[in-house]
Amino acid sequence: MVTGGGGEVERLEDLGVRKLAYEVNGRSDGRYVLMVVQAEPLLPAEICRQMRIDERIVRHLCIVETKRMRRAAELKRLREEELAAAAAQAAQLGPEEAEPEAEAPPAGFEDEPQPEDEPVPDDETDEGEAEDEEEESQAGNTAS
Repeated sequence: MVTGGGGEVERLEDLGVRKLAYEVNGRSDGRYVLMVVQAEPLLPAEICRQMRIDERIVRHLCIVETKRMRRAAELKRLREEELAAAAAQAAQLGPEEAEPEAEAPPAGFEDEPQPEDEPVPDDETDEGEAEDEEEESQAGNTAS
């Protein structure tokens, strides 16, 4: 269906039979399959429609990857490569010669500037509340 619709299966992984979190249609286990597809925009909707129709498929989840998701995955991959290269370099130098480097966030994930902390006043009570409390205590003293 994918290749016939002009798409390409990038990854097909059978994750095996697993116990379901709850029974679905009287079944307590199911086969999990991960399929990553590169396709035109209309093809994923058709694949999901076919999965809803097929009685053998009790549950499915179709996720359309966005540009932001691709960028995050690319940044994660780059960061992992940097860490692996740094670990390999440290292993070659030995523990005495390796200098600890400050970890910089990957490009695009720089820390946002934080607003300065506002000082907390020593007296937590509001002036109006203090006046109300004083009036109540005076009223209690005159009633005796």
